[in-house]
Amino acid sequence: MKNIKPVGKTVLLKRTFGGRKTTEAGIIYDDKVTNKMVWSKVVDIGPHLTEDIKIGDLVLWDITKMKGSHNGLDIVDQESIYLVDRP
Repeated sequence: MKNIKPVGKTVLLKRTFGGRKTTEAGIIYDDKVTNKMVWSKVVDIGPHLTEDIKIGDLVLWDITKMKGSHNGLDIVDQESIYLVDRP
């Protein structure tokens, strides 16, 4: 993954939800998207971002505006990001 780099105002995100989950009772289920707004962790950023978004931030963004994906990462423009939570 080190050989890919977003350009312009593009952000690479890793969703913080989804995949298989297990309840305390041991029931395994697949978590699905039920809302168009999702939280994700910023993995990498393009060099021309004009917003205060940094690698490691959690961001809330509109999944309907996703530009694509690569190796399990979502590719979005900074304009699709609405909230930033910096841990």
